[in-house]
Amino acid sequence: MRNLKIINLFFLALSLILFLSSPKEYNYYFCLLINILFIIQNILYFFISKRGLVSFEFFFMLSFYCVNFIYPVFYFPTNPTFAVFKYAFNYNIICKATAVAFFAYALYMFGLVIRRYSNIDEDFTFHSDTFSPYFFRNILFIFSILTIYYISSVGVNFFNGYEWYQDQENINPITSFIEYFGDLSSMFVLFVPKISTRLRYFSIILLFTIIYLLSGSRNMPLDFILILVVAFNERIFKMPSLLFLAIIFIGIFVFTVLGYAREEGLFNALSINNGLDMAKDSSFFDFASDLIINNRNLYVLIDFADTHGLTYGLTMLSGVLGLVPYLGTYVSNVFGIPLDFMYTPGFNTYLEFGHGSYYGLGGNMVADVYLSFGLYGVIIAFFLFGLFISKLIEQYKHNVYYYIIYFNLVAASVFINRESYLLPLRGVVYSLFIFWIMNVMYKNNLKKLE
Repeated sequence: MRNLKIINLFFLALSLILFLSSPKEYNYYFCLLINILFIIQNILYFFISKRGLVSFEFFFMLSFYCVNFIYPVFYFPTNPTFAVFKYAFNYNIICKATAVAFFAYALYMFGLVIRRYSNIDEDFTFHSDTFSPYFFRNILFIFSILTIYYISSVGVNFFNGYEWYQDQENINPITSFIEYFGDLSSMFVLFVPKISTRLRYFSIILLFTIIYLLSGSRNMPLDFILILVVAFNERIFKMPSLLFLAIIFIGIFVFTVLGYAREEGLFNALSINNGLDMAKDSSFFDFASDLIINNRNLYVLIDFADTHGLTYGLTMLSGVLGLVPYLGTYVSNVFGIPLDFMYTPGFNTYLEFGHGSYYGLGGNMVADVYLSFGLYGVIIAFFLFGLFISKLIEQYKHNVYYYIIYFNLVAASVFINRESYLLPLRGVVYSLFIFWIMNVMYKNNLKKLE
């Protein structure tokens, strides 16, 4: 680990130099240099640390790259108005914003390697007796009942693409609890001791995942898939890198088609003519377009912070208030703060479309912190984030609570970069609370009855 500390300290210093010397106007070679350095830094990390690719670090790295570094090198020179980039933004901020993102990632990496963890190949030290009787069955039962109820409440529109997704998922609180119970079911199903029961539970989770995928939803199914893949790799079979990369390639293709299904509906997306049109109009990186488009948010929000000033945490409020149902709405009404101003994706959408837009532009993890607290906030937040991930890596095989936190972050590893820094917080808190209620309290009550 000492070599990794020195290497990542070097990249941290280099990223700071690049930030301080970033060009005032767009420069292709500057952005290309950051791309190359980012790739080298990550190759060295995985090679020296011997951390497998099937991990939080890999998914977070891949998402971070798509969200922050692809557009300025592979789109801006030839297709600058790609997708949401057709909406105006300050081109002169591209180099500085790209340098801020690389500096943030270098801080995260330095925090990640500064601790010494040595449990890479260790087995789990908590086993099935950690859990109360019927714990797996109960959480899966609740997940199944909530899913069936939700699908029946949506009705035939469930497979009609973006319209139901927009109208239902964002306003129906039941989807959050489906996600929490689904995540817990996914992360613990491989701890079921009896193999036949484990396979049956696994099949149920997989079935509901496929149903959500066919509906055009991606958030929940991606959560479940990421958790299942990483958990399978940890508990059952260490996947070779080539096999894992092949799975990633197939998954990217599927999610590209589903992105179209989300907007057009399942049956239109699967039609041959539309499929050919999609292929004809696509470029190599279009598979990651839902991540790449959030690069614009990095530019817009950093430019806003530099021009108009910081929000000092206002645009991160909902990440904390969201822990209590409807508390955000209450604070908004009492203090007269528009809901759009209380979370970065909403504020970002407001800047372009005003209040009440049915189309959201999303956020950006780096810009979320920068908008609130500037460069000093980025330094503290991303270093602590890396340090926290390091602690999880050290403990998640030995402590079930760290395990829950780690796999919540695995589930959020892709979407956190296109949303906000505090995105995983609510999932972590509610998952721990549900586990405590259905496992710890359940076991204590059983002891009292005995």
